Amino acid sequence: SDAPDKHPATTKDLEEGDTWLGRLETQNSGSSGSGAATEHNQRNVAPEYEPPSEEGGKKSVDISTQTDSRKKKKRPKAEEDHRKRGHRFLCCCDSKRAVIYLNLIILLLNLFTFIVTVIKADPAMEGYLRVMIIRGSGLVVTLCTILGAYWYSQGIVAVGLAFTCYLLAMSTLEVVRYDWTPGAYNEDPLIQIIFPLVWNCLIFYADAVFIVEVSDGTITPENYKRRERWSCCCFLWDSIV
Repeated sequence: SDAPDKHPATTKDLEEGDTWLGRLETQNSGSSGSGAATEHNQRNVAPEYEPPSEEGGKKSVDISTQTDSRKKKKRPKAEEDHRKRGHRFLCCCDSKRAVIYLNLIILLLNLFTFIVTVIKADPAMEGYLRVMIIRGSGLVVTLCTILGAYWYSQGIVAVGLAFTCYLLAMSTLEVVRYDWTPGAYNEDPLIQIIFPLVWNCLIFYADAVFIVEVSDGTITPENYKRRERWSCCCFLWDSIV
């Protein structure tokens, strides 16, 4: 048989052992709790600031540059609507006013010469009828051209352009027939030969530009006063033309 223990465990020894085990469990739970708290704190700590890399800086600069360029390209709609797109006739006025002004001047001049011819010329004179027909037709066509420009009518202004082509051809013939030899005799003075040619060229230019701008929609009754009306000095005509 086995020999009995020399020092049998007493109740006091058991109580001390239980106390020691309880302390050990408390220490273990405290150490585990401190580890979890440390991990939780590490997760909640904000990451340290890292300066942007060179590539990231370039990308941000490129994005800001593209944004600025897009803002520059996108102009306000109101500014685009009020910016003139049509032609400036000799840097003086728009094509509509050019047609009206030039034809108005020639209308008054033809009216004056027509009245003078009726008063002073002899009806029995050779070529009298031809001169009166040409001057009378010129008055009617010039007046219609002015109204056509005021009404934005391509057809009416085209009729005036065709008549201007006829006058331009006649003026060119007069220049060719003129004797440019020094001291030579000419029936008509030089100014009477050069002026019709230059003036008809200007009228042809104005009529042609006006017809093109009306046909492609650059000038319309809706946008003329808002955008296309332009003049360097004739601001008194703004309420009329």
